[in-house]
Amino acid sequence: MADEEEFPQVIPLNVGGHTFTTTLMTLRRHEDSMLAAMFSGRHRATQDAEGRYFIDREGTYFIHILNFLRSETLPPYEISTQVYKEALFYGILPLMEQLGEHIRHDFLTQIPSYNEKPGLERCNTHKFLH
Repeated sequence: MADEEEFPQVIPLNVGGHTFTTTLMTLRRHEDSMLAAMFSGRHRATQDAEGRYFIDREGTYFIHILNFLRSETLPPYEISTQVYKEALFYGILPLMEQLGEHIRHDFLTQIPSYNEKPGLERCNTHKFLH
């Protein structure tokens, strides 16, 4: 398509004043994400005065979005909720699913009476009489 924007292989980013550098392939890794759409060439991407592609979003947790896109690395638990919100904004479903499960599991393990597989525990402690 003649109107499609061409992007370099190395992409400089400005996310709410935080600067990052990554590859076009990394940003397009999950084709249904907002980042893949932004760098698909179908839309005109906004650039700042230095030529970095600008995303008008708080950039504190964006490094964790990039780390997941690069190597599926999850963030530390303490910031899982915040990174989950960013994954939701960027539409990165696999990260949302993994963080959601991680947050759910850690929350439930803090409940003293919770046992994810109670049937197994009962079976292991049950004494059979012959």
